[in-house]
Amino acid sequence: MMKKLVGMIALCGCVQAFLLAGSTTSLVKESGLRWSEKRDEIVLSSLKTGTIMDNFKASQMAKYDIDHPFFQPGDALVVDVEITEGSTTRIQKFAGVCIAKKGSGTTQTFTVRKMSAGIGVERTFPLYSPLVKGIAVTRRGSVRRSKLYYLRELTGKSARIKEKVRGLNLVERLESERLVNAEAKKKAQAEAAAAAAAEGEQSQEEA
Repeated sequence: MMKKLVGMIALCGCVQAFLLAGSTTSLVKESGLRWSEKRDEIVLSSLKTGTIMDNFKASQMAKYDIDHPFFQPGDALVVDVEITEGSTTRIQKFAGVCIAKKGSGTTQTFTVRKMSAGIGVERTFPLYSPLVKGIAVTRRGSVRRSKLYYLRELTGKSARIKEKVRGLNLVERLESERLVNAEAKKKAQAEAAAAAAAEGEQSQEEA
């Protein structure tokens, strides 16, 4: 009796899967997409997965005229943050150790931790926020983790991070490439502005 019951349940499952596959096939065919019956997968001929999001992120990144230095968790940072007090605004410096970086593209964030009167203070900043006016790397730290949350449980000398000695060539190369790209971008913007001004003067003379 038990064997018959198990067999009936398996048969019902096979029938349900067959019907579901048939309905999926018909829906795909009605939508105009190309269906590959050999591999049982949808082949999107005109759309590549991730292409649209990559293009959107690239367009968003191009809108931001923000250039921050290369840094990693474990590095000592000084973050210049614009704060508003009543009707006045000023720049506040927040110095500490970067303990985490999250996200990608325009949604990147980084967390900085410092000790103030024996109390740990952490702040999370959006990397491309207009309120973050500048980031300075004062010391390169040597760590083996991407998230340094273990520092929350340590105090004194045990919470210190060794200065990076190995791998500095890579960091210096990335930083030099960033500076070169920034200079090239500024030069291209200046040339574009000069060309636009020349065109404007020429159109005025013709008019």
